[in-house]
Amino acid sequence: MVACLVAAPALGATAVELRALLASGKAEEAYRAGRASPERLGEPAFDYAFGVAAIEVGKAAEGVLALERVLLADPDDDEARVALARGYFNLGEDARAREEFETAAAHHPPAALAGVIEEYLAAIRVRVAKYEPTAMAYVMLGGGHDSNPRAGVDNPEITLPVFGSVTVVDSGLRVGSRAAEASAGLRATTPFAPGVTAFAAASADASRYAAVGEFDQALFAGTAGLASRRGAWGWRAAASGSYQRLGGVPYRRVHGFAVDGSWQPGARDAFSAGLQRGRFAYDGANAVRDADFTSASLAWKHLLAGAWRPELEVAINGGREENRLADRQDLSRRLRGARLAAAISPPGRWTLSTGASWLASDYLEPDLVLQATREDRYAVVEFAVEWRFAPGLAARAEFSAARNRSNLELYEYDRRTAMLRLRYETR
Repeated sequence: MVACLVAAPALGATAVELRALLASGKAEEAYRAGRASPERLGEPAFDYAFGVAAIEVGKAAEGVLALERVLLADPDDDEARVALARGYFNLGEDARAREEFETAAAHHPPAALAGVIEEYLAAIRVRVAKYEPTAMAYVMLGGGHDSNPRAGVDNPEITLPVFGSVTVVDSGLRVGSRAAEASAGLRATTPFAPGVTAFAAASADASRYAAVGEFDQALFAGTAGLASRRGAWGWRAAASGSYQRLGGVPYRRVHGFAVDGSWQPGARDAFSAGLQRGRFAYDGANAVRDADFTSASLAWKHLLAGAWRPELEVAINGGREENRLADRQDLSRRLRGARLAAAISPPGRWTLSTGASWLASDYLEPDLVLQATREDRYAVVEFAVEWRFAPGLAARAEFSAARNRSNLELYEYDRRTAMLRLRYETR
């Protein structure tokens, strides 16, 4: 009897031990322990832990085999299904990965697991665009309040160069209003050449103000171009155009061309730079403001460590707007700006974000009437809370506070907006 006990092989690592190693970030040790315990393969709990460890250390094929056995034993195990989908994703089998992710998503999994599914589905859409056509569409409805749609002054009694004390007419004063918004758009991509994707997008946006209908807006925009990413480097080139109506009448058309490049040296950082050139073309009496514009930008995004995925973004930009009339250079200006933004993603498919932007506008010549060279400083702070409560469906609450300061009182204003938006997009 003693001899039999001595001869019996000792059982290897257990599923509990493998899970403990995984929880401690020791996936390589968990994988080796699992490989050293072949007699436990076939136990669903062990197969799950071993499969996850294998995928983590780059042995996706082994992990997929183990996780497929788990699902054969329990097809309702969504945690195992998501892990299996990750294995397919790492193997480059995007169609099978998407099928498994979407099956798990249809079962309304816990928020943390749903967040993982959404991230992988987004990554699959980006990757699939390299070798097959893709398309998505969205619609958005919103409503809220805008304290100053017309960017009017608070006090009708102001002082201006040349004229001295003047009284601003009612149409130039601040008036708050209920606001309603609606927008829709679509985007499509298709392979263009090896490693290069062609894309096109179009959108329509409308804003309505109950108290100041003359500032109702409609904007129609489109863009098309090429994009590519090879390893850490990427680039994009696109032509764009838009047509805007204000108060029901044509207001402005914009067309331009932009190029930008990006570099992602690691999983936590992304750098980008861009150049843009275009033209503003106004209708009616505003045609005197027709101008060419040039701008450049630099940006850095950084993902910090933490379960809530804190993200930081810093950007700077500069540009020049050149009026097309030689005798109206008082409407030409130099621009420089900066932006700082941050976001976190708590459990439950929430995203909380905030940002602050600053823009300086320095006009090149004195105003023809006021005989003073205009200088504006615009600043805005924004806060937003978004809840993705169903696949493709999200609610977003936004608040912004803006202030424009100018050496000419006529152009000074404050503005507050509070909006609630509901957006749906196809997956």
